[in-house]
Amino acid sequence: MRSEQMILVQQRGWAKTGMALALGALVATAFMNTPRARGWHLLSGGALVGLSIWHHTLYPARGRRY
Repeated sequence: MRSEQMILVQQRGWAKTGMALALGALVATAFMNTPRARGWHLLSGGALVGLSIWHHTLYPARGRRY
């Protein structure tokens, strides 16, 4: 049980780090006016969405009220 918790904590850390890097790339490429930067901008935006979904699934749904 302890190792599963450690893996979950590590995955949460990786997800947060990935989101920070993707957000940084998104902001950086937003100020560049080249076709190549546009491709990187779209890629980093997609990565941010994907990492956000992954981060969301790493937390339990307990206590939520709709």
